[in-house]
Amino acid sequence: MTYQNLIFDLDGTLVDSLPGIHSSMQVAIDQVLPGEVMPEMRQVVGPPLLQMFQKMWPELSQEGLGKLVKAFREDYDLRGYLKSERYPHVVEVLSALKHAGHHLYLLTNKPKVPTELILRHLELDHFFIDQISPDSLTPAFTEKTEGLRHLVIHYRMDLGQSVMIGDSSDDALAAKEVGIEFIAAEYGYGAVLKKREFSGASKIQNIMQLVDQVCWLPH
Repeated sequence: MTYQNLIFDLDGTLVDSLPGIHSSMQVAIDQVLPGEVMPEMRQVVGPPLLQMFQKMWPELSQEGLGKLVKAFREDYDLRGYLKSERYPHVVEVLSALKHAGHHLYLLTNKPKVPTELILRHLELDHFFIDQISPDSLTPAFTEKTEGLRHLVIHYRMDLGQSVMIGDSSDDALAAKEVGIEFIAAEYGYGAVLKKREFSGASKIQNIMQLVDQVCWLPH
């Protein structure tokens, strides 16, 4: 099927940000929880930072969680974001899609500052009509559904011509609640296809396969 509006998640869909997140997480742990062993992170990356930390340390107080968030963000916005890497062929695919006339948008749970830093560093910022982070809106959104609904309404998108591409349950749920299609980036972090309610979703195993899913480009 062809789509006019393509809304992309960032982490685990367009970029592998795990190395930078892991590095800044270790800095935060060393500062706030010295001696604590780094938990397995791949399956928890995706939600807003505070929610991610709550999953990793459910017994930690709000004060402790706040200190972790602060220490992480200070390091990540200075150094950690530089360790993000584009997935193979992302530039080629985004360029081809934009050239073919598709409207590309970015919707992420990552705050605005590191999102912009990563996109500029990896030279991806010019592909998108708009880039939406929680703090791009006032008030900031707490669920991805709110950000997606904002995009759909603001740009008057035809629901039948719009699709969300992401790797997490947050992405799939947002698409379902707003009423647009969803394509699962199976190579990402979220393992969304393991969720029963989303197990039948369309999927791609690499970004190049997106071309066959959404458009009419010659191959």
